[in-house]
Order: sequence, then structure tokens, then C-alpha cells
Amino acid sequence: MNSKKIGAFIALNRKKKGLTQEQLGAKLGVSNKTISRWENGNYMPDLSMLEPLSKELDITLNELLAGEFVEQEKVIEYSEKNIINTLDYSTKKIQNEHKKISIFMIAIGLYLCFLALRISQPESNWGAVYSIIGLVFVIIGIFRELKISSLKRRLLICICLFFATLSTFLS
Repeated sequence: MNSKKIGAFIALNRKKKGLTQEQLGAKLGVSNKTISRWENGNYMPDLSMLEPLSKELDITLNELLAGEFVEQEKVIEYSEKNIINTLDYSTKKIQNEHKKISIFMIAIGLYLCFLALRISQPESNWGAVYSIIGLVFVIIGIFRELKISSLKRRLLICICLFFATLSTFLS
């Protein structure tokens, strides 16, 4: 999906209807800044917003996703392309959100391990508890990001990594 092309098409049709960004945003329940981001191609409208947006602009969903007016003869061709592009875009967006969560979990885990090693006294049981909790966060983050399709292999790798790291902490 070409977000710049779609954004320019949204702007063109909004102006044709004589609407400001603020007016269109009010009709859709979003801010004028959100409309501006869509029109600049910086962001794509959320999937839930595509149908209401196309209705407000008096264009078809197919035209909105194509970023241009679609001739009647090419509707089916554009529909298939738009469905594939939308699915690809959605998949990439979901993967990006999963990656952010995984990175956050790894960061929290490393931070807990660091705190456990820096703050607690060497003989403290609390240091060991926080280290293990931190290590669990790190391993879960890694598990989520492993690109191995077999669940058993991912689990085995993470369990081995957990015990290898744990043995390093305990020695």
C-alpha cells in the first residue's frame, strides 16, 4: 500500500467535498492532526476507519485503498490487489507491534537482572529472585522473536538458554 498516494487521494477528495481536516476529523471521531498524518502519508488509517472514511468522502473502499479513482472495468483487478496489499500491511503492522513488545520484555528483564546484581548484596536471596524474574522476561522476549516455526524447537532453545544463563548467575 502506497501511503503517500492514498494520503494525497484522501486530501483531494476531502477538498472536493469542501471539508477541512478538522471537519472530517469530527465526522470520523479523530483529530485534525490524525487526518493531516493520513494525508501526508505518514500514517495509514486504521482498518476500522477505512469504511467510514470512504463513505464520508463518497468514494468506494476499493478507490480509497488504491489511492485513485477506479474504472468500472478494473474493479475486480483492483479489488484483488487492494486485498493483498491490505493483508500485507496489516501483517507487517502486527509483526512490528509484537517486536516492540518483545524488545520491551527483554529490556525489562535485563534491567531487573542489572538491578539485582548492582543493588542486592551477593548473598541476598532477593537478588537471586529478581535475577530469575529478569531472566524469565528476557527468555520470553527471545522466545517471541525466534523465527523457528516449530514450537517444540523454540521451547527447547529457550529452556536451554534459560538454564545456561541461570547456571552462569549461580556460579
